[in-house]
Amino acid sequence: MTGSRREGGRPALASALRTPARAAIVVIAVTWLLVPPRVPSTGAETSGAGGAPRAGAAGGAIAPAAPSVTGTGRISDAFASSSPWVPPRVVALASPTAGQVPSPSPVGSGMVPPSFGPQPGGRASPAPSAPAVRLPFAMDVYRPGTFVSQIDKVHCMSAAMQNMLNTIGPTVDRTAGTQREIAELARPLSTDTLDGGWGPRGWATGLERLGAGRYVVRVYSARAAALRAGVRALRATGRPVGILSWWGAHSWVLTGFAADADPARVPDATIYGYRIVDPWYPRVSSIWGAARPPDSLRTPAEMVHNLPAWVQPEGPYPQYDGRWVMIIPVGSDVPRLAPDGRHAAPV
Repeated sequence: MTGSRREGGRPALASALRTPARAAIVVIAVTWLLVPPRVPSTGAETSGAGGAPRAGAAGGAIAPAAPSVTGTGRISDAFASSSPWVPPRVVALASPTAGQVPSPSPVGSGMVPPSFGPQPGGRASPAPSAPAVRLPFAMDVYRPGTFVSQIDKVHCMSAAMQNMLNTIGPTVDRTAGTQREIAELARPLSTDTLDGGWGPRGWATGLERLGAGRYVVRVYSARAAALRAGVRALRATGRPVGILSWWGAHSWVLTGFAADADPARVPDATIYGYRIVDPWYPRVSSIWGAARPPDSLRTPAEMVHNLPAWVQPEGPYPQYDGRWVMIIPVGSDVPRLAPDGRHAAPV
């Protein structure tokens, strides 16, 4: 009985497989018995890297989000958080119009352009900013008719302060008496001098006391850095900048500049001219030569010649020696200006 049942089963199966329809039914049944049914996954998992791609705008496919780095330093699935998943924005590429040749694009077939919108995890990628355009730029805050020369060879700093106040406005005072009063104000404020004269602190604090707005003393280890800082401050505030020239023994005023680009938009703009008001004008120095008229445009080479690093004969200045000292305007609060921010006409 056992043998006849075994032998008899083979012809029956062979007979059943001779019919195509029956063979297909048998294959399906065997597959169902051998392969266990798949457990349906959650919606978040289906939407992730293991699921089918979802259709995006313009028929494109949204690529799965990149994994994020957790605070433990391990790579975790971006969709494992409890917050609802937000799909990345898809940047649709514009199709060329008739007769137009499409330009090469770094985005190849099957790739999705980078998204600059909200990303999984609540962070947003910043949109790239357009590169700044280099166009010639010039600025000059000097007002004709406001220049005043120093009354003698020692009042260069008070004369520089007087020229700065006249440039800021709204009033203009070119009298020798005012220059002496400024000197008397700045001298006791100059706590950074060794000889009891005038120093950078007196210059900066004196300007603030006289309503020119806030000024600070800044020290730089390189001439180029000092000049660039002065240009940026002038550009940002619209107020003149003080420069310690001639080894720190003389006072200049920066009132303008010329560059190949706006330094407020192009940080590495090349400055090829500096407008200087020199209180020594119209005198001639045995070392530095004839002073130039006020608001003259000086070349970088002239600035190198006239701006050696600080060194004074009366003794060491640890905070200044071998460096370049600038009197830098800060902020926009200028009590001397009219409420509308305009200057009065020079007198």
